[in-house]
Amino acid sequence: MTLNIISSDFFLPLSSVKLGRLVKSVEFPTHRYHDPPYSQAPDGTPTVRGQYERVLQDERSAGFASKLTSLMSSGFSKRANTRVRIKTNVVKTYTLDNSEAWFMEATEFDETRKWIERAIGGDGVYLIVGFHTVTDAWIVHESVEGHQLSGQVTLPVCLSLATVGVVAPLGNIVDPVVRGSQRVLGGAKTHFIAPGEQICALQYFKVSYRWLYSKKVENLKLSKSPRWTASEGWRKTSVDEAEDEPDLLEVEIEELGRPDGDWEQEEAEGGEVLLIRSAEASDEF
Repeated sequence: MTLNIISSDFFLPLSSVKLGRLVKSVEFPTHRYHDPPYSQAPDGTPTVRGQYERVLQDERSAGFASKLTSLMSSGFSKRANTRVRIKTNVVKTYTLDNSEAWFMEATEFDETRKWIERAIGGDGVYLIVGFHTVTDAWIVHESVEGHQLSGQVTLPVCLSLATVGVVAPLGNIVDPVVRGSQRVLGGAKTHFIAPGEQICALQYFKVSYRWLYSKKVENLKLSKSPRWTASEGWRKTSVDEAEDEPDLLEVEIEELGRPDGDWEQEEAEGGEVLLIRSAEASDEF
């Protein structure tokens, strides 16, 4: 089962997320992250997953692209408190090939080791091993009163895109006016375009770890997992504590299980599962 988690920011520029990045939150890949200084930046080969148009009613397709937009539309609608459908030209998937080798390389850098040491005491550490993009996505607001005036569409305050997590590439949004490529579609429909290729969902491996004692013989055996002597300054407050505490940190990556908390779910053909944080849980975040 492959988990695909829709970002709580909904749309992120392609340049804002990197394969092989270490993060502390599966919902926010651009917050509190670390990009290891790889000798050569990981470059995933894109796979086209399908072209589609999401229609809110009578959606029966179980394809990945359809399920992705279905869940995005649902999440967007609940956060904006209005009816939304999303259309796009194409869906692509970028995958980090040989992710274990990339992780091994990352843990060879001192700055990456120190970042992991500081991060493991929190909610978790995760490696980005894939992401999905939509191109020239339209977000269509239905049942919205709006009008076109001097190239701008005025929307109710409740539809402020910032309140539903859309922070990029629409950084010039000013509530309650949406600027950019918008027009009234007729009746009570308005839309805006997220131009270009935008990241909307990601795949992760979880970084697991254990502490070992370097003084114990069994810990000196060869291991396939990265391990190193941890920096003592942040863990120990005295020499006595340093002697009593394990000093070797061993890490490895494993498949991500379903995260804790309330999530909405769609399952696509092939056993791929898409998750998005429920609107109520997102409001509390």
